[in-house]
Amino acid sequence: MGRSPRKHPDAAKVKSAWRHFLRAGKEGRVEIHPRVYARLDEMGMRLGEVGSAVQDAIEEIRLANVSPVADPWDPPGHAFVWESKRFGRRMYLKFRLEGKRPTVVLYSIHPSDY
Repeated sequence: MGRSPRKHPDAAKVKSAWRHFLRAGKEGRVEIHPRVYARLDEMGMRLGEVGSAVQDAIEEIRLANVSPVADPWDPPGHAFVWESKRFGRRMYLKFRLEGKRPTVVLYSIHPSDY
């Protein structure tokens, strides 16, 4: 059985992970998990629009919008629920820091089901 990747020390701390997400988002370094694409049509988006949606989310979401996940290592890690002006509805976004470097991976962005 393979070893699990080393976790960045900031990965479990929401404030630190949030700072990584903001920086990576502004620099265009957020990796998109394939499951994000399955729900794009709910927002009237195409594949090429995910990057701009992440940028808009960065502008709208505040740390106070955090919606804790029971186990931060059961993907996606950190979840946020907010009222989005861009999408005109309540939205849900989940990301996780992965690896020692770390890499920011977006696991969900869609209308809030929760």
